[in-house]
Amino acid sequence: MAESNADKHNADSNQDAKQIIDGILADAREEAETIRSEAKSRVEDRRMLLSGRVQRVKDDAVSEAKKRIEEINRRTDAEISRAQRRNELARRRDVLAAVQQRAREQIVEMSREGSDAYRQAMIGWIAEGALGLEGTELTVSAAAGETALLGELLEEAQRIAREVGDRNVTLTAAGEPHGGSPGVVVSSPDGRTLYDNRVDSRIRRHETEIRRLVYEILFTDGDGGAAGAGTAGGDGGESGDGG
Repeated sequence: MAESNADKHNADSNQDAKQIIDGILADAREEAETIRSEAKSRVEDRRMLLSGRVQRVKDDAVSEAKKRIEEINRRTDAEISRAQRRNELARRRDVLAAVQQRAREQIVEMSREGSDAYRQAMIGWIAEGALGLEGTELTVSAAAGETALLGELLEEAQRIAREVGDRNVTLTAAGEPHGGSPGVVVSSPDGRTLYDNRVDSRIRRHETEIRRLVYEILFTDGDGGAAGAGTAGGDGGESGDGG
């Protein structure tokens, strides 16, 4: 009977121990599950954080790349525009130079031929020079090949200068031809003031007008506006260039 009670006591003790162990194991499993869940959550949070950082880096890289591409495109467009402008200006200069050269060649040819149109032009240049200077005694010089022609034209030019200027101006042919291109130089007897109507000088004085006409004809879209700005320059006036 005593053994039976002892066996029962042992069985109860074992059952209590098993329950305690089971409880400990259950708590351990629950704790482990909690740890695993928290670790998994931390890992996921870390992954999302890293993913966000990676995405921001990617976005920043894409944005920076776009900015650089836009800057490159802007610089490229600006350089193309500048190159086109340089080419256009060079083309205009070439055309203007060609027109001026052609004008010189035509006038030189007219001078050689002694055409009536050139004779009338010289008369006008002489009278213009006389009217542009003060004084009543003026000297007129021509290019080397035009001295004979000058003598034929002085009287008519003098008549025009007197009528237009309303003063009794007297024009005298210079003893020596001037240097340079065809045309005339009207000067005071002492040579201190002069009016240079040689062809090259006239072309330079009229360069603004020539440029405007050339650009209107060749470089405008038909609205009548000039395609380029001219340089300063006037028509006529006294000059110190008598050589």
